[in-house]
Amino acid sequence: MSDLEKLANAIGTGVTFRCSYGDCDEIAPHRRQHQFRNGEVAEIRLCDTHKDTANVPAPTPPKPIDLAELRRLAEAGTRRRDSTKAAHHRRGRTGPVIAAPYRLTLEIPGVPPTLNESLRMHFAQRRKINQAWYESVWAVTRGKVPPAPLDRAKIRIERHAPRTLDFDGCVGSFKPIVDGLIHAGVLSGDSWRVTGPWEVDQRIVTERDKHVYVVVDGRASGE
Repeated sequence: MSDLEKLANAIGTGVTFRCSYGDCDEIAPHRRQHQFRNGEVAEIRLCDTHKDTANVPAPTPPKPIDLAELRRLAEAGTRRRDSTKAAHHRRGRTGPVIAAPYRLTLEIPGVPPTLNESLRMHFAQRRKINQAWYESVWAVTRGKVPPAPLDRAKIRIERHAPRTLDFDGCVGSFKPIVDGLIHAGVLSGDSWRVTGPWEVDQRIVTERDKHVYVVVDGRASGE
């Protein structure tokens, strides 16, 4: 069960805390009194993974879950289950079909060449630079890609650099990044049907702080 589904189900069980074990961020339905090495006794909350753990690190403050967020996720889960039943009926499937909201955020060092710079390059140099951006996107998306490439997505890209570009140059410069998302398995393509209009922005920063910030929103589906 994904963390999203656990959150959606937690509102119905009254679980409002996350696990007290170190940096664990799982839902914590189990509580117990625990004596730490310093002699302190405190109530801790533990998830299914750590519920039987004997050596719990130093106590951490309870980590409450935002109930408003839980309710929103629970409602989303209900709508998702209804759409799943409809998908089963249409496709004649008996197995689960999971469709969950998906968000990917990336911060990639550096900025790609402007559109004019790319058009002036020799094709071999342009291909080499594009390949470098594909590899950069691939590296920062490892472990974050959806189960299957998104067929519908909304993309926001911000260029953080010492100077701004005109709109065409800004949008054109992001082509290697979007192509990189395709190569990495995040997007199924860059057609209008898949991404619609890209949302772009620019921010002024120092030369050493220049980077590209990317947000991809969609729905991740899997069998």
